[in-house]
Amino acid sequence: MPADIVDIAILIEEQVVIDELHMFPNAFGTLIGLLYCLNMDYPKCLRYNIEVVQKLFLKIGHENCTAKVHGLKNRLC
Repeated sequence: MPADIVDIAILIEEQVVIDELHMFPNAFGTLIGLLYCLNMDYPKCLRYNIEVVQKLFLKIGHENCTAKVHGLKNRLC
């Protein structure tokens, strides 16, 4: 990440939901929480990445994974 990033904002459907998140890990965690709480579909290009973070690393809804994520879980364990 470039050191000159001043502000990170989360946009949902072209509306600023949260801004002034100064650190990327906080912004990413907040995005995962918002996607889960609002029961939104993942962006198609990041679908499996976000699902792995949410279901394998954070153990949120880990009982029902897609086949790709379940296969990765089995290979990691």
